[in-house]
Amino acid sequence: MKALLIASVLLTSIAGCGATLNKMGGVGQIESNIDRLTGSQKVSVTATPTHNFEGEVATSKFGASWDSTSPDKVFLRLTSSSSVSQSDTYVSFESMEVSINGEIRKIDFGRTSQNSGGYNSLTRDIYTESRASKYLDYDYFNAMVNNPTTKIRVHTIDWFEDIDFQKETNGIGADLAKSSLLKFIEEVDKNR
Repeated sequence: MKALLIASVLLTSIAGCGATLNKMGGVGQIESNIDRLTGSQKVSVTATPTHNFEGEVATSKFGASWDSTSPDKVFLRLTSSSSVSQSDTYVSFESMEVSINGEIRKIDFGRTSQNSGGYNSLTRDIYTESRASKYLDYDYFNAMVNNPTTKIRVHTIDWFEDIDFQKETNGIGADLAKSSLLKFIEEVDKNR
């Protein structure tokens, strides 16, 4: 009985640790506000990691934003964070293939923006970020996130990666992209 109590306390602590890490890192954070200039309602979710089918953290992170001035569109963002000491300092996203119920749709991104932060004297490194984005129809985006059969393949100019989009949390309870995007949709639906 005592061991069961200790195990349950530990599991609860670990799950809470994942949520705390998300907040501290600004990962998967939902923001809803009214634009002071236009008066439009805006909802966004910060970039959130995904996993590949081997259970490893994938390169691609998903984020999104929505604006009531274009209620039938969602701005999907793919992001990759790295540093100059890693082999993939910058990533150039080309496209994404999305399979929903076996029907595959290719989404081209166009240009990838690439930014670097300042020098970090503690790690002696420069952190980088690559970002690509595309407007999607809200209904398609909703189907992509909510459908239990969705599979995603992200293409860069050098390689591709298959995303395990059904996985909602990692091993310590931190949200992955699907979970954050579901919360984003819930917030958008309140304002649509």
